[in-house]
Amino acid sequence: MDRHKMISMVIVLLFLSSVIFSCSGGGSGSGGGGGGGGNIYVSPAGNDTNPGTATSPLKTIQAATSRASGTILVTAGTYSSQVGASSINLSRGMSLYGGYSSDFSIRNPNFYTTVITDITDMSTNPYGWSAAINISGPSVIDGFTINGTTTGIGGDIHTIDVTGTSGIPTINNNIINCGVTSGSSVSRCINVDMATPLTLSGNTINVGSATWGIVALWPSGPFSITSNTINGGATSAIEISPGYGTSVIRNNMINSSATHGIYSKATSNVTIEANAIRGGVNYGIYSFGGVPVIRNNTIKLVGSTFGIYNESNSNISNNTIVGDSSANSFGILAKSALSAVMQNNIIENVSVCISENDAGSDPAVFKNNNLFGCPVLFRDEGTIDISTISGVNALLVTSSSGNISSNSALNAASDYRLSASSPITVTQGGLDLSAAFTTDKAGATRTTPWSMGAYEYD
Repeated sequence: MDRHKMISMVIVLLFLSSVIFSCSGGGSGSGGGGGGGGNIYVSPAGNDTNPGTATSPLKTIQAATSRASGTILVTAGTYSSQVGASSINLSRGMSLYGGYSSDFSIRNPNFYTTVITDITDMSTNPYGWSAAINISGPSVIDGFTINGTTTGIGGDIHTIDVTGTSGIPTINNNIINCGVTSGSSVSRCINVDMATPLTLSGNTINVGSATWGIVALWPSGPFSITSNTINGGATSAIEISPGYGTSVIRNNMINSSATHGIYSKATSNVTIEANAIRGGVNYGIYSFGGVPVIRNNTIKLVGSTFGIYNESNSNISNNTIVGDSSANSFGILAKSALSAVMQNNIIENVSVCISENDAGSDPAVFKNNNLFGCPVLFRDEGTIDISTISGVNALLVTSSSGNISSNSALNAASDYRLSASSPITVTQGGLDLSAAFTTDKAGATRTTPWSMGAYEYD
């Protein structure tokens, strides 16, 4: 390829990248990403005494937030935040978009990296807290790399802090690196407080050794947490306690050794579906309270762990849970969940496929599940071990039928999809649950006869 053709191709690729990101909601240099107050422009080459136009931008995001009520567009570069007067505080419906070229003509966050770093020294505030960004309004943050502080000793570190908004904050398409310092008691990538609805989508959240990835510990919600990748964590990758509305946790990839992959302490309903959970989590999904829907998830367990720990009247359907044959590992453990429904699940290679914690934990329905490679297929009443599938289907208290014990021949390299070697009793052995949902983990339409597990096989 000659030099002129190569230059032409580069120009075309940059143009296409600009179009893609503009169409995804990030705006353009002139149109912006929305907001009623017009655009304010920020660049490392700017000056905070400037008017904040594209040709005469501001230098800091703080200066833009002090005057904007609309959309703030930020070019590539590194920007700092610090607790106190130098905090970045979003309110009044501000929208903050990163990833612009130096002249604001192109938006491509993957190419024009825009970084916000909290530089707070926690040694000066050992019993306080810090955040790179504070949100207290229905704002948008899109297209940034956001770093929590790693300086000093002690304190509570929230990379993004959301409190008491009157609208719905949206945090999309960012790389969020959770801050942590020596001796810090609490570190959270995204901390949500008060009665705050929230939308989070398309983020990569690197929790590392911090305690929480996404956490809302007080009655809050509803939440939409979708299509995020969460790496690491000590306590929970996602932990929520919505007090009202119906929250959705969908299509997230969790690579974690945290205590909980997803921990739902819901007093209302939550749908947990199509997530992939990997690593040495103690609990893949821990459900406590409410009437949650848990479906189409794939959970790969390592060591003595629980796939789904259920303390609620959940509807648990079409999940795939695979262990590594470790002792004291459980596919699903039910505790005080008398009305739980368990259908079409694949559970393999754990020491106990299904375990009732006590006599008050009988599922209301237990049908068409595949239990394989477990020394105990079903632990009844917390004490009676059943190791034959005929014994499982003969359970009297539970409506139990159609359960099988067969090697599903799952494709571990392809998120535990069914394969050409999967037996027909698995690929066509599921109940038709189309009155409740119609798609599999990949969004493909489920067809009759249904497959067991997270993926439909046709």
